[in-house]
Amino acid sequence: MGIADLLKNLAKGLYDGERTDREMNNISSGFYIEKGTPVKYREGKSTKFFDGKENIRISGKRTEERFATDEEKTSFF
Repeated sequence: MGIADLLKNLAKGLYDGERTDREMNNISSGFYIEKGTPVKYREGKSTKFFDGKENIRISGKRTEERFATDEEKTSFF
């Protein structure tokens, strides 16, 4: 299977879904493929506090890098 075949299958959506997820020191990162576009994400530390009634969790800042062009998708593989 060559890179052209991988790009065709990627465009068809055969690889869609989450592939990798990792958490280290409350910072999570991973990769997923959405509608044929690979996405690399990183989410920072979340914060928790008690507001007098219940525990509240605020998610950390999330950054995403999308691999849109064929050259970027090739580098993703």
